[in-house]
Amino acid sequence: MNDDGNQGEYIRVAAAARQLAVSPDFIRGRINAGELPAFKLGNGRNSPLVMRQADLDEWMASRQVTAEGAKPARHRRRRVPGRSPAATSWGV
Repeated sequence: MNDDGNQGEYIRVAAAARQLAVSPDFIRGRINAGELPAFKLGNGRNSPLVMRQADLDEWMASRQVTAEGAKPARHRRRRVPGRSPAATSWGV
């Protein structure tokens, strides 16, 4: 709790998505998976979800990767329908 009795700033799913440059569906997915706590305002089907800014910040900090813990990016070849993985782009 803050000194003024307030539990912090609350933001909506869309605002959280804008902050992280992801889709609102991604944020909702993290909420549904139980990774991000959120609260529904009201009882209606279209009632907005809100979360504490501090919870979002804490979740982001928990996902931070250091240079030692980072895994190299995996580049996968795209599969072309009807072609074997051994086929080359020039058809040999």
